[in-house]
Amino acid sequence: MTGSTGGTTEATLGCPHPLTGDVALPRPMPLLLMTGGAALLPPGTAVAYVLTILITGTIYVCRRDALVLFDLGSTYSYVFSLFAPYLYVSRESMGVPVYVSTPVGDSINVDRVYRSCVVTFCGYETRTDLPLLDMVDFKVILGMDWLSLYHSILDCHAKTITLVMHEFPRLEWRGSSVRTSSRVISFLKA
Repeated sequence: MTGSTGGTTEATLGCPHPLTGDVALPRPMPLLLMTGGAALLPPGTAVAYVLTILITGTIYVCRRDALVLFDLGSTYSYVFSLFAPYLYVSRESMGVPVYVSTPVGDSINVDRVYRSCVVTFCGYETRTDLPLLDMVDFKVILGMDWLSLYHSILDCHAKTITLVMHEFPRLEWRGSSVRTSSRVISFLKA
């Protein structure tokens, strides 16, 4: 909330100490669509370095180490085409294809899926369908289909993912603490 009285601006955003002087509150930011999701960009930010903090890490997917991106902006989970042969699950048609938007405005037709792939999270087996997608940097993207099914809580600052399910104890996993300079476009082959 802001108020202005005679050149002094006070802003209270959950802080017990009012700010005085010229306070510039954040301006609305343009939206960048990617992998069916979105990321906020401040005006003038170069797209190549938008996502500098991600929740990523290595977990087992079908009993193989996989570099995974946990993506709140993706409706579905995906598997990288070069990692897919290691799933040991048969590939089948999706029936109805999904069109994934790329950052450059193109769309990719995704029509093949690996069903019921085992994702081992903190020693517990979960399952998800993994549509086949040509992307780089990550072997698997776990999207909202998996995150919501397992009641995931993401803490982007601490880089943790917690599953809160009735059939599991509370499971907390800590992602990679390394900041990455991955480019937004690097998640998909443009």
